[in-house]
Amino acid sequence: MNVAQALAQLFPTLVPARDIHEARPTPLPTGAFWVISEITDAARRDYYPEANGARPQERTLTLLITLYGKEGWTLSDLRPIWQAARAGLANLVTEHPGYPPLRGVTRGAVLPPTPDSDTRRPLAAVRLICVYIE
Repeated sequence: MNVAQALAQLFPTLVPARDIHEARPTPLPTGAFWVISEITDAARRDYYPEANGARPQERTLTLLITLYGKEGWTLSDLRPIWQAARAGLANLVTEHPGYPPLRGVTRGAVLPPTPDSDTRRPLAAVRLICVYIE
């Protein structure tokens, strides 16, 4: 499953079409929402050439999954949702749209709940490091 499907499984009341975005939406929704950003896509190592001349590469895709709280939420309102995402997301994600099947997903650095000066809402983030063979 991809990140949007994994978030929907972790949080059954979440509606992906309404609550998950590729960039911070304008205008901002009144409810909580997620933003999934591709941060980096980098080659890690080359594999030996195959019989057809192709030389597969191991690549990593780093995703940043950011949760913005509802209007009026405090950091403590955001913390349980962020903790559940941090604990379970890497174990559920098996694919990402437009990429070959993932070989593995690990959790990278996280951003604990903090106030966002732009939106005036609390936000928190989880990084996923996705490995695939190209």
